[in-house]
This record gives sequence, structure tokens and C-alpha cells, in this order.
Amino acid sequence: MRTYLFNRSSTLLLIASLSVLCTGCPPTSCNKGGVDMEPPTFPLGRGFTSPGLFYDDSNGLTATLGDLTSTSGATYFNNAVIVDGATLSFGTNQVLRVNNTALNIIFKQSTLTAQFDYFDQGGTINLSAGSGTGNYIGNMYTMPVSQILNGVTIEKINFRDIKNPQGVKTGEMGTILLKSLSGIGGMKIGGQELFVDNFCFN
Repeated sequence: MRTYLFNRSSTLLLIASLSVLCTGCPPTSCNKGGVDMEPPTFPLGRGFTSPGLFYDDSNGLTATLGDLTSTSGATYFNNAVIVDGATLSFGTNQVLRVNNTALNIIFKQSTLTAQFDYFDQGGTINLSAGSGTGNYIGNMYTMPVSQILNGVTIEKINFRDIKNPQGVKTGEMGTILLKSLSGIGGMKIGGQELFVDNFCFN
């Protein structure tokens, strides 16, 4: 995603008031801003080993890292790290890898749609949006293509299987799209072997 989002000469991480470009979005999209994982705010290899603030923008959003909930109800926090997406053939430049960790985003402006790209290599994921208690806890591969949680429609689009030379599925890449006519409010995405990038908010 080579956009005005983080890579203008000003090198700001987020300019929520500008219309920007993002992967899979039309040119006028992301008018509430977005998040990618580029320098200078996110240098390659930057790691997060405890829950807490990930990023805060006074105009647009607050992002924190927190626990992943397992199917048994147990919670875990391992780490998150900024990695090179080129080695995975995923994302644009740098991406965020979460390992038994979840990324939580709270929107400070009314946000009707949100989307992000994902590369999941298996295990449990958490996905939720809105202010209710609904939370998908399960496998990305078998997650419903469309579901409603807390009044927010969550769709899995443009996804494809990643297979090893023996033809065995080892991962899945795609895009998650969230929509709500009354506003999303916030969202959560976490996993055990999960990479995310190119967040776009409208």
C-alpha cells in the first residue's frame, strides 16, 4: 500500500483527515484514515512483549495489544512484531505478526466500514467488532464467509488457500470487511500465527 497514509514527506503515521489509497480500496477510500506498519513509527523488527498501547492518534483511533482468548476460554499474551511482508509474499512492505496476541482498535470518529488484509497460518483467531460481547473464537479457515456480531456485518472476501508443495493447505490469505450503518465503534483481531496489514477505515 503505497499511500499518503504514512509515507508522505512528513512521514506521519496517520493523517485521518486525508483521503488515501489502500490495497483493494478505490482511490477515494480510507477517508477516516488507516494503519499500515511502516517506519518511522514501526521500524522493522520492533517487538511488543506485553499488553498495552500499540498506537494512538488523537483524531482517529487508539490501538492496543491484548490477550487472545482460546476456545477453552483461557487467555494468552505472547508477542507481536513488525516483520518484512516480502518474505511471506503478503502485505505491502512491513506487516504485523501477532502470536497468541490480539490487536484492539477503538474508533474515535463514526466509522461505518473497516477492512484489513490477513495471512493466517492456522490455530485459533479472535475476531469481533462493535460494543457487544459477541466474539468469533475459532479457526480462520472455517470461519463463516459472512456473519453478524454485535450488529456489525463481518465478511471474508478475496481469500485463497496457501498450499505446500505436497498440496496441503498451510495458510490462507484474504481481506476482512466490517460494515455497520450505525457505526462499528471498535474491532478486535487476534491469532496464534496471524499476519495483518493495510487497515482502511471509512
